[in-house]
Amino acid sequence: MALPASGNPISFSQINVELGDDATDTIDLKTASEDLGESTAPFGMNELFGLSDDGITFSAFAAAQGSGAGELDVNWTLSTPSGVTFATNGFILKGSANSNMSSPATEVQNSNGAGSPFTDTGLGNNTQRYYQATTTTTAGTVTNSSIVNATTLQAEVNRAIGTIFTFNVDNEIESTQKGWDTGELILCVENTIIPENDTAGQDPDQDNINLSSAGGFADGNTATINANQNFGDGDGISFTNNANFDGDGKFFRNNTDSKIHQIANNTGVISNTISYTPATLTLSLVSKDNDSVTVRATGNTQVAKTLRFYKDSTEVAVTNHTKGAVGNTSVTKDQTFSSLAAGTSFAFKVRGENAQANGADSNTLNITTDADPITLSATAVAGDGNAGTELISTVITVTIASPSSPTIHVDNNNAPTTQFKQATASSGLSGASLGSPGVGSGNAQALTLSGGNQVFLQFQVTTGELQNTDKTYTITNGSDTATIDVNEAIR
Repeated sequence: MALPASGNPISFSQINVELGDDATDTIDLKTASEDLGESTAPFGMNELFGLSDDGITFSAFAAAQGSGAGELDVNWTLSTPSGVTFATNGFILKGSANSNMSSPATEVQNSNGAGSPFTDTGLGNNTQRYYQATTTTTAGTVTNSSIVNATTLQAEVNRAIGTIFTFNVDNEIESTQKGWDTGELILCVENTIIPENDTAGQDPDQDNINLSSAGGFADGNTATINANQNFGDGDGISFTNNANFDGDGKFFRNNTDSKIHQIANNTGVISNTISYTPATLTLSLVSKDNDSVTVRATGNTQVAKTLRFYKDSTEVAVTNHTKGAVGNTSVTKDQTFSSLAAGTSFAFKVRGENAQANGADSNTLNITTDADPITLSATAVAGDGNAGTELISTVITVTIASPSSPTIHVDNNNAPTTQFKQATASSGLSGASLGSPGVGSGNAQALTLSGGNQVFLQFQVTTGELQNTDKTYTITNGSDTATIDVNEAIR
C-alpha cells in the first residue's frame, strides 16, 4: 500500500516496509527515494507522501478474432496504483503457437504499452495464437500479463446450394419457394421437385443459389450470398452479395458435400445438417417361435425412404416406417418373417436406403427358431387294404418339446374299430396292451413319455367286408396339437 498522504507523518520503518525490507533495516533516504520513483534531489521526507512500490499492472488483457481473414486483435489496459509516480519504461507483446509461450515465441510489439489494441496479421485461416505482455517501470518493476488466446476466421467455402422453386402461370411469376419443408426431407435428399399442389402455379423451375459460409457448411455457421443473383427472370426473387441468406427455415441440398442443411430465417444460421446417406440402424430380437421371427430396427430414419430387411438372402422392402422429419432420430420399426422352418438358424440384418445412397448394414442377428412343440415321425399310417383285424406295422414317434400332461384321443365315431399301443421305447410296443381311445378331447387318454420327451405309437384297425375306416387321432399338449391319420381302405 502507498505511504501516508501529504500532511501525515512518515516513519523510516514505513518506507522500509513499502520497499519490502525489514522495518528496522538501515535506510539511505536517497536510494529509497529513487526506488520509489524519485529521480531528482533533494531527497526529503516530504517528497515521499503517497508514493508506492507497487508495480504497474494489467487490469485487462484479451485476444479476439479480427475482422479480416488471418487477423487477431489483442487489447490491454495498464493500471497504475494510487501514489505511483514512475511510468512504464518498457513494454513487450509476444505471440506463440504454444499455450505456455514456449519457443517459438515471437515479439510482435515493443512500445510503451499505449498501443492497445494491436492487430496481428497474416496468420492464415483457422489459426490459434497465444499472447502475453510484459511491462517494466522506471523503478525496474516487471509485470507479466496472463496468457490469452484466440483463433482466426476459418476459410470461406462456396457452394451452389439454395434451391429456389419459381412457379409460373401464363409466363408470369405466381409464387416462389425456397427449399423443402421439414416434413419433406426425403424429397430434398432425392432432389424431387415439389408437387405443384404444394403452392400456387404450375410445375416450377428449379434453380440453385450460390452461397458462402466461413468455416464451411456446418451447424452454427452462417450462410451468406455469394454474388448478386436473380431468379424468375428478374420478377421473382433476388439476393444481394454478402447478405445473410434468408432460408425461411427450410432445408437445402448440398450436392458437393452430399448433405442437406436447414437455414434459418433472415440470419442464415445453419442447423440440422444431415448426410444424404441413411444412418446405420441397430437390429434386435422382439420375439420368435417355431415358425416365425420378429425383429426390430432402431435408429435415425430422417433420410431413410426404405428399410430393407434381410433374412439370409431373402429381402423385404418396408416403406411405411416413420421418416422425413428432423426429430426422427430414434425410430423403431418391427418386421416379422413367417413360415420358417422349426429349429433352424437364420441371419437377419437391415439397412436404410434412399434414391441417393444406401446406409451401412446393421449388426447381424443369428436367430434359431424354436423346435416344433409336437413333432411326428409320420402324420399318417395305412393298413394293407384287407378286411379283418390288422396291426399296422408303421410306428410313429411323437416328440414333445415341453411336456404339459400330453394326451391322445380319436376325433370321430370309433366304428369300425381302431386301437393303439403306446410305449416309451419302440421295442416296448411288442408287449404293450392295446387301448381304445375315447371320442373327443373330453375322453382323451394320457400319454407316458420317455426321458427324451418321446412316446412311440402303433395302431390296430378292425374292419368288416366293404368297411373302410379313416380315423384322425389328436395329440394334445397344453395349447399345442398335432394329428395322425389312420386309414384302412378295403380293396
